[in-house]
Amino acid sequence: MIPLYLSINRSFISILSILGALTNNFNLSNLSLQDIYLDEPCCLQLCNGLAQCNTLKYLNLENCHMGASGSALITSRVRNLSSRLQYLNLNNNSMGPIAAIYIGEALLNENCTIHTIRLANNDLIEDGGSFIAKSLKGNLSGKLYNTYVNIYICTYECDMMHDA
Repeated sequence: MIPLYLSINRSFISILSILGALTNNFNLSNLSLQDIYLDEPCCLQLCNGLAQCNTLKYLNLENCHMGASGSALITSRVRNLSSRLQYLNLNNNSMGPIAAIYIGEALLNENCTIHTIRLANNDLIEDGGSFIAKSLKGNLSGKLYNTYVNIYICTYECDMMHDA
């Protein structure tokens, strides 16, 4: 299994061709694109690559500036990858509440293997946070043991657990 950690200077560089190469990589285990600007076309290309990475366990997309549209693309793919991903970092991407629906659906998958998920600073608002917290509570696999999300979700989740 192959890890891939990319670090590119803060200047804008299109990485579409690198992301396109992911479609030919069937042994990738770790993918870290932290601090790399991913606009909507990059997110779409990344989704195509992620579909082919059957061994991917670790995905770090922190601070990639994906916004709501790009994040919706990525999180809809994560929903399909939840049975093999173990670590997911989507901190600081201004995802918005729509992405929370896909993340919540991924967490509800009975075969979900995600044990660490980082979602801080994503403008999930109360509805998105509530949906993810309910998904965490509703997951019956018991594998979600090291879950880290933004402060609102943690507070809400703890309140829900005490009320149950």
